Amino acid sequence: MVNCRKAIPCSAEKETMLMPNEYRTGNKKMDEKIEKALLKYPHKTNRLQVITQVVNGINEKKARITVAEKELRTYKDGTLFASQGEMERWDLLLKVQAQGEIRHLKRQVVFILQNGFTHPQWGKVNQLSYVADFTYLNISFRKEYPNRQVVEDSKGGMLTDVYKIKKKLFLRMYHKFLFFEV
Repeated sequence: MVNCRKAIPCSAEKETMLMPNEYRTGNKKMDEKIEKALLKYPHKTNRLQVITQVVNGINEKKARITVAEKELRTYKDGTLFASQGEMERWDLLLKVQAQGEIRHLKRQVVFILQNGFTHPQWGKVNQLSYVADFTYLNISFRKEYPNRQVVEDSKGGMLTDVYKIKKKLFLRMYHKFLFFEV
């Protein structure tokens, strides 16, 4: 009889928890990551749910969306972008800046939404900030808004609840900025 401890699955458990062939992605690193998650959460009865969470980048411990693994992120000229769409937008904005339609183009600009503080019961509370994908001074790129400071966020799909809250706080605190989701 095989003696298995809870923390380390025995070989018999390991064989039953491995990912079925129909769920394999073809990406060796992603498949290994999925198998690790299946071994880490053997109590989960719904293996497809675990696989979906790993593929979609949901970190169960934090219960939020995480940025893609380093191998899956987009690099261009030594710069890291969170997505292909963000990289393409950056390229477009660089061209528009070269044509003189925008100025002072920056990426990953941090806006403080709430300063950190110390609570008498809970202790130190960190500051809350929003990181904008791009900021620039619009000259004639967006013709209806000349000489206005613009903040752009490159959104490729799902809008998280955290993003929605931060966007509302940003719009309230930084109302002089134009805000666009592209």
